[in-house]
Amino acid sequence: MEKVCIVILNWNNAEDTIECLRSVMAIHHVRPRIVVVDNGSHDGSPERIRSAFPVVDLLVNPENLGYAAAINIGIQRALEKGANWVFLLNNDTIVDAELLVELLNAGEAYPRVGVLSPKIYHYHDPERVWFAGGVRRRFPPGIGMLGYGRKDSPAYDRPRKIDYVTGCGMMVKAEVFRAIGLFDEAYFMYHEDLDFCERARREGYECLYVPTAKIWHKVSASTEEDPDTKWYYLGRHIVPFYLKYYAFPCVSLSVYVVWVLLREAFKGNVRRMPSYLHGIWDGTRIHRGKVAL
Repeated sequence: MEKVCIVILNWNNAEDTIECLRSVMAIHHVRPRIVVVDNGSHDGSPERIRSAFPVVDLLVNPENLGYAAAINIGIQRALEKGANWVFLLNNDTIVDAELLVELLNAGEAYPRVGVLSPKIYHYHDPERVWFAGGVRRRFPPGIGMLGYGRKDSPAYDRPRKIDYVTGCGMMVKAEVFRAIGLFDEAYFMYHEDLDFCERARREGYECLYVPTAKIWHKVSASTEEDPDTKWYYLGRHIVPFYLKYYAFPCVSLSVYVVWVLLREAFKGNVRRMPSYLHGIWDGTRIHRGKVAL
């Protein structure tokens, strides 16, 4: 049986992490190693997690390093312990008991696959899809999340090659990390998973959506109390992605930003747009030397 390690990141959210761990402990057929990285919590999370699950490998960062740097610490521990597959899992999720065996079966059936995605549902609306794979769109230029917000249906029951797997639930073959490296720590939060999948695909690895593997996601539980910070980093970190991977980054990024502004205005979410535009500005300022803006 393949060696699997599940890596979970916690930040001031022990309650969700403990619920997540309970579901992970109930996984059938595969006994994974479990690594929890506490990312500088100040609410007593490490003590609560250690008390509830003393068998978990708990790593404690003295401060918040951001998602990419913190998850890399967990990935490194998994690789050091000989994992063949590393499953990155948001702490605000619960998992189906058959999750890992379904992912491993798909990994065996598709040997060119390096990154696997489960079907992800909304936790509070368990039959509504949150993620059934991500694909690059021509217009607006960016990534579309298949199934987002829709009721589950047979349309989302077919395995398919995709362009993007969300870090909310991402199964990665260990050799992919050895080939392309870990997550880019220049992304403090958001878009690091998008960058990782793009690097993996350019190295020749495929990304695969596996609908029989299922998790349920509470959706942004760690950032819902500070949406301005969320929108700031969504703006700031989309800039380096476009600069790295688009032939005409200025044009593509401008079209994408206008589309986001119109979309959010239609949804009545204009209050967050100053934070988003502030992030875009900081991102372009930081990367100004890479392209004429």
